[in-house]
Amino acid sequence: MKNNQFLICSLLLIILTAFCSISYSAEEYRLKPKEVMILEIEIDPSDKEVYSFQYELSFNPEDMELISQEEGIFLKYDNTKTYVINKIENREGKAQFGCTRLGSQKGVTEAATAAIIKFKPKDTEKSEIMIKNIKIVTVKGSELEARELGPITRQVIIDDESKTSSCKERISVPDEDAYYTYTFESDEAQKQQLKKKPDEQQISKKEKAEKTASADITVKSKDDNNLIIGISITVLVIAIGIVIFYLVRKR
Repeated sequence: MKNNQFLICSLLLIILTAFCSISYSAEEYRLKPKEVMILEIEIDPSDKEVYSFQYELSFNPEDMELISQEEGIFLKYDNTKTYVINKIENREGKAQFGCTRLGSQKGVTEAATAAIIKFKPKDTEKSEIMIKNIKIVTVKGSELEARELGPITRQVIIDDESKTSSCKERISVPDEDAYYTYTFESDEAQKQQLKKKPDEQQISKKEKAEKTASADITVKSKDDNNLIIGISITVLVIAIGIVIFYLVRKR
């Protein structure tokens, strides 16, 4: 009887340990060699109504080639029309992407993929990608509020043992006050607003130095995420297994 109980506890421990060790979080993207890297930008409104967003990319053109940037389902989930700005300059190693809703004064409150970026690594084992000048505009009454988030810098590592070439960045809208506001105008005005850089836009009474808010940013690979949490849970499960083992032996 004791042997059977010990066997059951051991199997349970192995299963739980394997399950909890599936994912990890890191400051890098690990990719399969010679495969296109797919990077999804996901936005979490955090109980706000997101109306538009934009970002810029910076990368080493000798290491990486930016193949495409595409709009996700985030801003058009309810079939609302959208307008996209998409500029890629591979020679300079930079790109710009922006998207705004049109014909509506309501924003999006559900998290979803906002943009899909595809890179092709060249003959390199390690490189770097920076997502910067991230701006998210939310709806507040009859006005739009803009927040600028700090840059995200990630290492890109080509790894023969990697199981995927798909990665994800999840960006949550911060609670900090917006650094500038403006009112709803025509669709054409919204398009022009999206084209402007933050320095060219209307600034609120707050000092410009206070405008940058820290983002709640995490990296999640579709194959691996939350390393620290995974290790912590694994250790906890092992400890529980040891306690169960001794309790069974005492019976």
